[in-house]
Amino acid sequence: MTLRILVPTDFSPAAGAALTVVRAAFPQARTELLHVVPSRSPLAAPLAAGGGGADPSARQRLEALGGGTLVSGSPADEVLRRAREGGADLIALGRVGERGGGPGRVGAVAERVLQGSSVPVLSVPVPSSPAAAPPTRALVLMDFSPGALAALRFLERCWPGLEVHRLHVVDGNALETPFALASLSAPLRGASSWVLQQRNALWEAEARQRLETLGGGEIARGAPAEVALERARGGEYAVLALGASAKRGLDRLLFGSVARRVVQHAPVPVLTARGAPGPTA
Repeated sequence: MTLRILVPTDFSPAAGAALTVVRAAFPQARTELLHVVPSRSPLAAPLAAGGGGADPSARQRLEALGGGTLVSGSPADEVLRRAREGGADLIALGRVGERGGGPGRVGAVAERVLQGSSVPVLSVPVPSSPAAAPPTRALVLMDFSPGALAALRFLERCWPGLEVHRLHVVDGNALETPFALASLSAPLRGASSWVLQQRNALWEAEARQRLETLGGGEIARGAPAEVALERARGGEYAVLALGASAKRGLDRLLFGSVARRVVQHAPVPVLTARGAPGPTA
């Protein structure tokens, strides 16, 4: 089956970086470029009326990139609608923040797409230098959530030539674990260091068993986002991947704090996926 990839573009360097990564990593994919003229733009009315007076420079730029679709509306809504109606398997976004963006920021349009997409999203930063070759090594930050499992499945099934490593991080200071620990009954708030040590040992043992069912992986200790970012900054991996949602209650509707930090600060492309809701136990 041919992979279908939607690449929204505003013709910025960030959008260009996303297109470059997609074409290098997925040469056989069917790639659709999409440029959305915001509804408030004076160019939106003629486009909505039939395109006769639509911005010719946008059409020319799309043609120069190989052709694409030009529409008007809310950029985030149009990207999500086009992905849904066009049967996209992946959305690739240039990571750009408001007012020009930069490390540490994700623009409002990108965040809405990251929150609302039912398919994986690849967030691509502007590289400091042109990539010499497609990425070959990916690190999946595996917390065993539906989103993390969906990200892993996409990499293993859809990204050709990629070596995938799985990493679970035990955050010894966290009050909650990413899955239930049946033998742990003591409350953790205000718990002694001994209780936390026992909890962390149980956590690590359970995580190791779960990693084995996925084909193996590594256990590390620390803050999950920082561990993943350190690996990427060290040049060990050219792609990071993780689940996009927070784990508890209504927070499932939000973009998780770990995912947000990784997307904001990673020097490499980051694949996020939401996955279908399911039990975490």
